[in-house]
Parts: sequence; structure tokens; C-alpha cells
Amino acid sequence: MCWLGAAVPFDQARHYLGRFEKVDITETMLRETAEAYGASFCAADEYRSKEFGTVSAEKTEILYVQADGGMVPIRGKTPENRLKTEYKEVKVGVVFRTEDIIRRKSAKGKEICRITKKRFATSIGKGVEHFAQLLKRVAAEAGSMRAQTIVFISDGADWLDHMRERLFPRSVHILDWYHASEHLWNCGKAIFGENETASVREWVEPLREMLWNGMAEAVCERLLFEAKRRPRVQTPIIELHNYYKSRLDKMRYPHFRRMGFFIGSGAVESAHKYLVQSRLKQAGMKWTIDGASAIIRLRQMLYDGSWDLQWGRSAA
Repeated sequence: MCWLGAAVPFDQARHYLGRFEKVDITETMLRETAEAYGASFCAADEYRSKEFGTVSAEKTEILYVQADGGMVPIRGKTPENRLKTEYKEVKVGVVFRTEDIIRRKSAKGKEICRITKKRFATSIGKGVEHFAQLLKRVAAEAGSMRAQTIVFISDGADWLDHMRERLFPRSVHILDWYHASEHLWNCGKAIFGENETASVREWVEPLREMLWNGMAEAVCERLLFEAKRRPRVQTPIIELHNYYKSRLDKMRYPHFRRMGFFIGSGAVESAHKYLVQSRLKQAGMKWTIDGASAIIRLRQMLYDGSWDLQWGRSAA
């Protein structure tokens, strides 16, 4: 019941149980059961975080920590607001080790990486500090205390910067390359218009190449020049300049590549899709915060390979 309730919508889970297991159960009972067990695992996480969890004795060369936020539809708490929908942020963290990465070459010689084991931390509606404690515990269990290098990759959001400074002050902080590029493309569209693809590309590509080659400071100088010569659209240019200027140390992409570090936060962005969006953001869905937290926690177990182990602990 819990596995199906985590994997597919409750009405489908009920149908599968009736058709293949000959179990007749109401959708409400299935939901309540899955959410109750998910909540018990959330409570266990809370306890382990307060006790600081089990610190891994294993060493690792590089420990990667990625974090990001996304939105989930939440229904109102009171009876009169139950039909109203508001969105709450789900914070997701992904932790993995060098030993969890398999690298191989494609037929065209391009390197392809696959992460064989990911560890997750999730929190919804409980603030940054709650999420930070969960992420700290997950990182500790993965070996953060004995890692030679911790690499923290994010989109540069202020709350993530502050959290990293507190949890992993000695870590290497990288601004996700795709977010850095995306900001540049958005600025180009603001200057020339959404439909002026050729003009946007002509403006963006040289600056993007400069960023790739580690010339972020030169890009900032170029943006100031552009702001002066384009006074009608200088606001997005100045905003981009300020965004880059305050993150220069996180944009040393040639150095990061030479060190063999990932420079993209694709692991956590994809985790948002398969942990959260594919199950909790289907048409017409609304959740309570506790219900969403419980189902996301069960889905973590589906995707981190710990279902049988953790279920065994629960059954005991």
C-alpha cells in the first residue's frame, strides 16, 4: 500500500491493489496509511538530525552537496479555505560521493556520468533551519567529516549561500553553470525581445564563451559598458552585472573543470522532477503540508535504494 501510494496517485494505487492483489480498499484508507508511515519516517529523520545521525567512518575524495527549492500546491487548512490553493516551497538536497559516480565515454567521445547512489534531504513549509539540519545529517552520514573536499553547487540563491557558509564553511562553492548561462540568455531577451533570436544569440554567445573560459570579471565590465550604451534597457543589464559581480569566486569554471569537479546542479534539479513534481504536481492535486512531506519521504526511499532496509526497521 505504501509503495503504491508513493509511486502513483492514490486512485491508481487502489485500482492496482484490487485488480492484481484482490484487495478491496478505499482510496482514503490507502492515503491515510501511506501518509502515516511516511510521517513515521519523517519523525525518525527529525530524531536522527537532533542526535546528529550516524557519522560515516568512510573517507571520500569529493563529497558533492546540491540544494534547490521548488513549489508544491497546498490546500487551505480551515474548512472555508480548503478549496483555495497556495504554493509552498519544497527544499531538496542531494548528496553523493566520488565513489558513487560512474564515468564512461560515448560513441562520439563525450564523457557521460551516472550517479549510482544519491542521498536526499527534503523539507516543506518548515523553514531553512529545519532543512539545514536534515541536510547536515545526510552529509555527515555520507562522510562529510572525513571528505577531502566538499563541493557545494547551487543556483546562487542567498538562502543557499548563507546555509552553505554555516554548514560547510570550507567547501568549494560553485555557481551552477546552467543558471549562470540562463541569466545571460534572459538578459539578452530583455534587451532585444523574445522573438529576436539571432540578435540575442549574437549578443550572448561571446559573453557566454568568456564565462566558460573564466573571464567573469571581464564580462562584468562589458555589461557596464552595455548598460551605458543601452539606457532604455539598462535595468536587466545592471541586475545581471550585480548578480555576477557578487559571485565571481563561484564562477572559476576552468579551475573547477581542471579539478575534475561537476559544475552543474543537474542532480538536484532532476531530483525535484522525480521526487516531487511527477507525483505531487499532477492535474488537480492539492496537499496538506504533512501529507506532502510524508509522500515525498516515501519516494526518497524508492529512489535512494533504501526501501527494503528502512521498511525492515519500521516493521521491526
